[in-house]
Amino acid sequence: MPYSRFLIAILIATGLIGCTGNRPVQQAQVAPATAPAETISPEELAQYYRYFHQAQFQFDDYLVEILRPQRVEEPVADRVEVYKGARRLLLWRGNDVLRGYDIALGFSPVGPKWREGDGRTPEGSYVIDWRNPNSNFYLSLHISYPTPSQREEAQQRGVSPGGAIMIHGAGVELASSRPRRGDWTDGCIAVTNAEIEEIWRLVPDGTPIDIHP
Repeated sequence: MPYSRFLIAILIATGLIGCTGNRPVQQAQVAPATAPAETISPEELAQYYRYFHQAQFQFDDYLVEILRPQRVEEPVADRVEVYKGARRLLLWRGNDVLRGYDIALGFSPVGPKWREGDGRTPEGSYVIDWRNPNSNFYLSLHISYPTPSQREEAQQRGVSPGGAIMIHGAGVELASSRPRRGDWTDGCIAVTNAEIEEIWRLVPDGTPIDIHP
């Protein structure tokens, strides 16, 4: 009987040990370590602000630069062609027409100019040789009429060949979107004020100009 009680005690102890071995081990929960809070001195904070503002200014300058409208250089004309019969003036560069304008001519436009006061616009080959920013007709570019040969012909006829033949605008009192109707100049070539501004930019001094009938 004592032997039986001893055997039962051993079995109970063995069973308790087996149960304990099969039970999952609980991991101890360890709280994460917290780093001590880093403090920033007022001097360091001020320095950070300076760096930030400097970077902001540099970025603003960059934005201004990339968003600024880029100026596109306009190609200038290398010759001017005037067609009196069609009342057209063309600016050429190489084989390309840069601009075309309707024009008004002298009050007696048919035929070449040969004397002062005849109201005719010259015909022939000339050069734009100077310009007048204070013209009575807003802006003007001078055409190199008369040539030496035309001057000599006029002298042989005993007349003055005339001169001061210009490409010009309409003048302040005639400033409008279109030229005045009809041929109204004393022999010059007239366009609008807006158009003479463009011609002024695109036609440098020394540009050849051919005026056809």
